[in-house]
Amino acid sequence: MAEIKTVDENNFEREVLKDGIPTLVDFWTPTCLPCKTLAVVLEKFSQTAEGKLKVVRIDAQACAGLASRLGVRGVPTLMLFHQGKVLGTRTGFLLPHELRKWISSLVTL
Repeated sequence: MAEIKTVDENNFEREVLKDGIPTLVDFWTPTCLPCKTLAVVLEKFSQTAEGKLKVVRIDAQACAGLASRLGVRGVPTLMLFHQGKVLGTRTGFLLPHELRKWISSLVTL
């Protein structure tokens, strides 16, 4: 089963930018209710995408500098990275079918 790993400034480059697999980054905060709901959706999604896409989480409050550098202005924000580049960004809650459609428009799963 795929585990959603927590990433911060110390391991962002290794886990997201330099990893060979497309990586979906979930920017969240502990007080954000939509973030908690999205976390459940992402957990299930990560299981179906295992081996094709990695899902990681970044606490935007604890990693405010990183979130700011990446242009995160609200949470939840999802960013899809591949080969060191941002392929797409979405802010707000996504239903499972919306998430799959958005990801599929950017990479082949």
